[in-house]
Amino acid sequence: MTTEDDFLAVLTANPADDTARLVYADWLEEHGDDARAAYLRAVVEVVQACREGRPDGPEAARLRASTPHVPDEWAWRIGARFSAVLYGFSFDRKIHVIKVLREVVGAGLAEAKQLSESVPLALPLAGGTLFEQAYRIWSHVRTGSSAVVGMEPHGDPPFSDGRTYRLSAWLSIWDAETWPERQEGGEAVFRNFLTAAGVVPRETGEPGFTDRTVLATGLEAAAVPARLADYRALVPRDLLARGVTIHIPSEPEPSRP
Repeated sequence: MTTEDDFLAVLTANPADDTARLVYADWLEEHGDDARAAYLRAVVEVVQACREGRPDGPEAARLRASTPHVPDEWAWRIGARFSAVLYGFSFDRKIHVIKVLREVVGAGLAEAKQLSESVPLALPLAGGTLFEQAYRIWSHVRTGSSAVVGMEPHGDPPFSDGRTYRLSAWLSIWDAETWPERQEGGEAVFRNFLTAAGVVPRETGEPGFTDRTVLATGLEAAAVPARLADYRALVPRDLLARGVTIHIPSEPEPSRP
């Protein structure tokens, strides 16, 4: 005979098993536990809504309404896992995104800056969490940041938002007072980096910066992290000591009509 422990064992081993979740909901309802049955069905509805790009639809409202009626420990054991995914953001909002990442991740400034240049980025970093927590992260990151933020059921193919992305690079020099001394060396490093990346170097732009140089275009989101790692491996390890930084962020490409 099927017992509740059987369902808990299955869902603990595979939190993405929505079929088991629905069977468990039917079993709970047959045993007079309507509150937990409603929660399970709401979780399954939210999983589908997130896959359709509707993390804030009526399904989410039903799940939030049912949450107070179930034990927290049980919800963690059987609830589907979700991640808020930062796909990209407007470059003029980078400082704001770094600030938000520091708040969400508890990271220092350097780590948050690196994370902002590692999109697409799944939050929380340690893996999926319950919808309620992932939704709070999703809401916080997208507020005021002009960020493209999705909600992914944990265990789905990663970063399946259907967009394409490009990777660009540019050089910045930290200290304006030492810019003339650092310019020549920094630009030489950047030219070498672009050559190693297979890109024809461009002339420098405003003092302290190069023009943004496109490294790759048309990347599906799942391919971005590996390509980004390849480019970062070409950056000299002692670059920070030279007082210059090569930025390699990703950004969503404009949608085609």
